[in-house]
Amino acid sequence: MNDVKSNEIERSGQEADAPAEPAEWNYRELVWASLFGIGFQGIVLPAFQAIGEARCEYAAWFDALFIVRVLLAYFCREKGKGWMFYSMLILSSAIWIYGITSLALGRQ
Repeated sequence: MNDVKSNEIERSGQEADAPAEPAEWNYRELVWASLFGIGFQGIVLPAFQAIGEARCEYAAWFDALFIVRVLLAYFCREKGKGWMFYSMLILSSAIWIYGITSLALGRQ
């Protein structure tokens, strides 16, 4: 009798330990991160004289690619934590776009 109960307890514990399906991307957080990141780009990047326009153009291309990637993820119903990477990428984009353009176009 005890063996039957212990087997039932083991089975119920095994079912609870089964890995859960990964959650879908958090698009609400991505939208907020996008708005903040693009706004930060609009404030920071044009403030640098000569190559500010080039930086803004590179940022616009990056933003377009970012939006295409997020739309692709939405329509393909991607799951997992990839949205966190893209959220940090757009939030920090003004900083690394500034760094890359400084290296490529000369320090200003």
